[in-house]
Amino acid sequence: MPGVKRLLDFIAGTANIRTLESALRVSSLRQKVLSNNIANVDTPLFKRSEVLFETYLKDYLDYLEKEKKPEPAEKKLAMTATNSRHIVPRKEVLPEPFLGAVVRTVNENVMRTDGNNVDIDSEMADMAKNTIYYQAIAQRIGGYFTTMRTVIENR
Repeated sequence: MPGVKRLLDFIAGTANIRTLESALRVSSLRQKVLSNNIANVDTPLFKRSEVLFETYLKDYLDYLEKEKKPEPAEKKLAMTATNSRHIVPRKEVLPEPFLGAVVRTVNENVMRTDGNNVDIDSEMADMAKNTIYYQAIAQRIGGYFTTMRTVIENR
């Protein structure tokens, strides 16, 4: 049976499945955050929260893409500080390693006199969008395993 376990680990451990699994986890977290926002729509001074995932993932992927294709040396202009009052050239700031989703409390956009910034219509729309997203990811995972089963059974 150790061979079967290794095969299953290989099938479930591919990059596509790990990415889809992360997307499901983020969608689940987003659903909890949106539900919490909706539950507190009438709570004075409550500040809504949001899940940041796609922005961080895009920045990280852009960084990785940039690392693959460095700019030609002739396009780079070297800076040198020749005086103590000059601005010291800074090293390129590397993004943090991509760790997944981040939940952020939104303190801007207070549109009500009680200090609450939850817009029920916006939250409900986001929840519907997130539900569709979750279902699409779940279908894709199901399709992947259906394909794997077909390959294994040699149909």
